[in-house]
Amino acid sequence: GNSGAVHQPQPQQLGGGGGGQRRSICVCGRRVQSLSIRCDECRVWHHPACAEVAPKEIRRWPRARAFFCPQCREGDDPTKKKVSKALSEENDDSDNMIVEKDKEGDNNQGTPDMQSDQ
Repeated sequence: GNSGAVHQPQPQQLGGGGGGQRRSICVCGRRVQSLSIRCDECRVWHHPACAEVAPKEIRRWPRARAFFCPQCREGDDPTKKKVSKALSEENDDSDNMIVEKDKEGDNNQGTPDMQSDQ
């Protein structure tokens, strides 16, 4: 059933030969035991409370889905990233494109030939 979806610290997974257990220490300093989730950024196992995720959420967490702990989320805030990315894109690409389009539009619509025809 669902027992396979429960994340448990596994030394093999952490690539530790013998020292794997020591790596299963949560950010709070206590050893992580049964129910825990690992941050894909810092690769540290977290208790549900330390991860700010409900235990039932961790039990249902798909293995393919990335998890980022509160510390990594703060340091790499996706909302800030989106804003700065959008701003830099605006300044780089779309500004130039808008200028080019405007120039083209002006030339096509307000051609002196059409006006002098009438």
